[in-house]
Amino acid sequence: MKRKRKLHLMGIAILVFCVSCGQSVKETVKPVVPVTASGPFKRVVIVPFADHTPNSSLQEHFRRNTLVLEALQDALYRAGFISAPEEDVVKYLMDQGIIQTPEGGDDSYRTAGLKREMHSGWSEQMQEELQDVLYQDMTSSSFEQNKARKPIALDREILRDLGKTFGADYIVRGRIVEFRSDQKDTFNPIRTGMIPFVFKSGQRTIFGVAKSEGYENIDVDDIEEYNQVRDFFWGAGAFLTGLIGEKQGQVAGATVQLRVLIQDAVTGDVVWLNRAEACAIPRTAFADPDPDLLFAKSIDRAVNSLVADFQSALASGRVPVMLEKQAVAESTGETFKDKGFENEAASAKAEKSALEASRSAQEAKDAAAEAVRASGESKRYAQEAAGSAAEAKDAVKRASEATHKSEKIFEKIIAK
Repeated sequence: MKRKRKLHLMGIAILVFCVSCGQSVKETVKPVVPVTASGPFKRVVIVPFADHTPNSSLQEHFRRNTLVLEALQDALYRAGFISAPEEDVVKYLMDQGIIQTPEGGDDSYRTAGLKREMHSGWSEQMQEELQDVLYQDMTSSSFEQNKARKPIALDREILRDLGKTFGADYIVRGRIVEFRSDQKDTFNPIRTGMIPFVFKSGQRTIFGVAKSEGYENIDVDDIEEYNQVRDFFWGAGAFLTGLIGEKQGQVAGATVQLRVLIQDAVTGDVVWLNRAEACAIPRTAFADPDPDLLFAKSIDRAVNSLVADFQSALASGRVPVMLEKQAVAESTGETFKDKGFENEAASAKAEKSALEASRSAQEAKDAAAEAVRASGESKRYAQEAAGSAAEAKDAVKRASEATHKSEKIFEKIIAK
């Protein structure tokens, strides 16, 4: 009986060890499933966002753009919009000169140390000095290199050509307004824990929110006589209190604010724009305060809110129907007919025809000017040729007269 029990225990132990040798796989990002749409996917082109966050290097700007655009592509695909490959869009913009690489490379390796020191808990005066040094270093290294470079605007003509190149209905643009991580002040014991909540409540009740160096009596109070034993216990107690209540009732937070605007790929008109801000903080004190995870949550919330608002505006008719769109349902083979769409399509065609007529007229005018200039040059050449012919005729006449004189002189010499 004991032997069987030992064998059973050994078998269970071997089974546990074998199971422990495996790997645990968790799917962190699942494929996006688009909603059921009545027609084909609408095509969009997402232009890289303008980044207005301060004190960042080129790599940080690129990383933020990547995170935002990836979330935006997923949200648009879920809503029935398929976007052009981002690499092809960036290459097109670089070929057009709209996106320009910095000359001399990125100088972030020279300023990375100063940027790290700015966020290392220095005083306000020291941070101002570091900021001045950082500003002088960045401006001196980039101004001389980039002062001769002229920016190229993303105007209507480039937008139309961009939409035509990728066959898009809409152009999606935007900017990153806020992208920061900070500590959120809260009195919620579920998020901070009980000990920081207790210490913070007492501290705020007695001392308020003023800093210790701002107390008005700190420089006028009498200094009591030094007592080694008493001060030892007070110092140890203060140290333990600060060690236990280190968090002081603050939780990590990530704030993201985005502005998105959508333009018609045919006319270049802005058909929709809006802004959203999201802030992610851990739900409880046991949640993971990883800043990358918090930023991902904030980006997803802001992007999904904006895309949902655009989809609602498109469904309610607040956004004009895409112009020059062939609305043919591939499943049924029937052509979509709508008076408003036909009117907008007709006006778009008329505008396109007028634009082509104006362009043709300009080309004809240029050709006429070229012909007039060529005619003037031909006339001038003819006049120059006539003058040369007259000069040649005079030269022949003078040569004939000289020959006649020479013959008479020769005859006189022979006669003598």
